[in-house]
Amino acid sequence: MKDIGLYWQITVDNSNNPCEGDAPGCANPASVKCTQDGGTLQIITQTDRSQYGVCKFPSGKTCEEWDYFRNGSACVDRPVVTVSSLILSPNTATIKSGNVYDFILVANYSDGTTSTVTNSATWDVVYGTGTGTMHRDIPGRFIAGGLGTCNITASFGGKSVTSGAITVTGL
Repeated sequence: MKDIGLYWQITVDNSNNPCEGDAPGCANPASVKCTQDGGTLQIITQTDRSQYGVCKFPSGKTCEEWDYFRNGSACVDRPVVTVSSLILSPNTATIKSGNVYDFILVANYSDGTTSTVTNSATWDVVYGTGTGTMHRDIPGRFIAGGLGTCNITASFGGKSVTSGAITVTGL
């Protein structure tokens, strides 16, 4: 018996738009309309890590991209909400070496709202004379190490905050 190979030829025809309807692998039509109409698309990531697109126009108008796609210039002006500041709680702490301590991070937003973002933040320890680590699987959890002082840094939404002195004491 002789092996027979299989040969496929794919012809691409650019005369038709391949992204009509719900064709896979195509750009989001709401995003395309935003940029075609002179807007700039910004993807917003919320605290639960879900995302949505916002279309910003030179006139200053800002619309959710799908609202703009469906309603055009009649879309509801939706200002982009950004993180204005972060609050790390507590700001200072004294912890025995080997013990753990849970820090909480709260984001203040430009629209006046707040939310706890501990689980969505990036955490780090800034070593001084003392040491410690942030727990790999539990956001905000500090594990006290060597004696002395160190600081905790938390980052979220393009902002960062650093704690005051975290003092690690002996057993």
